[in-house]
Amino acid sequence: MVLKKSRFFSWSTSDLTRLKIDAGLHGIPDTTVRKIEKRYIDFQGIFTKRVTKNNPSVENALTFYGMSFVGEKHNPMFDAFNTLRIYLSFLSKAKETDLLMVRHFITENVPNCMEELNQSLSKMLFEDLHSYALQLQEMYRIKDASRILKKTRQLVEKYENVLINRSGIFSKEIVANISLLLEFYHELLLCYDDHVSHSSKVMILDETLFYPFEQLSLKRG
Repeated sequence: MVLKKSRFFSWSTSDLTRLKIDAGLHGIPDTTVRKIEKRYIDFQGIFTKRVTKNNPSVENALTFYGMSFVGEKHNPMFDAFNTLRIYLSFLSKAKETDLLMVRHFITENVPNCMEELNQSLSKMLFEDLHSYALQLQEMYRIKDASRILKKTRQLVEKYENVLINRSGIFSKEIVANISLLLEFYHELLLCYDDHVSHSSKVMILDETLFYPFEQLSLKRG
């Protein structure tokens, strides 16, 4: 078996677990299984992170692209075939996939016009960041910082997939603004970790940390 350039996809890691069990039953060497494991990709995990937010079944993922399951359900051969169909749609239908992502992560009301879509996204991002910036003013203690970090992560997870922009439907402005949000999040994490490592009771934020908000014309109060 040639493994060096191969990649092994499945819909959830349960298939990898099943592979290990079956390999033992059929005398397939552990070295072969480990090589497969190193080149294994959980496509359901990718689809969940980049498109749907919640773990969909193969049947549900097919419906997102207007398809239905072909063959006998829970049959390994047909499960693999239908997973391939999802993968090929994911690759070839970039615009449709990006719009699915917006619908699942950001808003169910997705305008058909791309200009309206970007205007809507910009408005939502501004409103979210403005509301978030007001909460940020209340962060003084480390335990407050932990709560704010969680909210920041949720905000990042809501918008970060826009940065991939495989279809090119998102404007340079919205991509740049979301990049600033991620820049702020990473700096905030570093600041938080530094305070925790020194057993600080309070959280002191450097003025430069607010650069992204200044770029977005947001005021801190």
